[in-house]
Amino acid sequence: MTRRPLHLKVAIALGGAALLAAAATGCSSTGSAAPTSTSARVAASPTPHSDPSIALTCAVLGSLDTSLEDTAIEQHSGQTDASGYAAVINTTSNTLMGLRRNSAAGMQSEVWNLQEAVKTSPPTVPGATFDPHGADFAAALADVKTKCEANGTPMMLYAVPGQG
Repeated sequence: MTRRPLHLKVAIALGGAALLAAAATGCSSTGSAAPTSTSARVAASPTPHSDPSIALTCAVLGSLDTSLEDTAIEQHSGQTDASGYAAVINTTSNTLMGLRRNSAAGMQSEVWNLQEAVKTSPPTVPGATFDPHGADFAAALADVKTKCEANGTPMMLYAVPGQG
């Protein structure tokens, strides 16, 4: 099994945020932290009626969640040390800020909730800014996953075969 180097994983996580910014049709000049949207179109399965702004947010957060979970598994199995895991965890704030500043991204209130959960989920890994498995962050992420599913654009986690 070929493992991706840690610096590549951090680059991929940060690249998701950069790609998101590049896809923006406009960005907030104020960087306002107040939620701007709470509506979501509900659909039982993927349909032409899915909200593309929610789909964008779901794709970015799915990539972030994959990076966090993949590295957690590697850290648990000894393939990545705590500093490597912390480096990946610490990409979360930039990714969330990128979503908040992207006018094309949906679920702004939910992204705001994730940002707040980062502040209230104390780190358990040395050097990390928060605990991605903490109750507040896990609850906020579960809410996002539910809304992505309702939009017909579920968040997907990807793992290396045999990883878990």
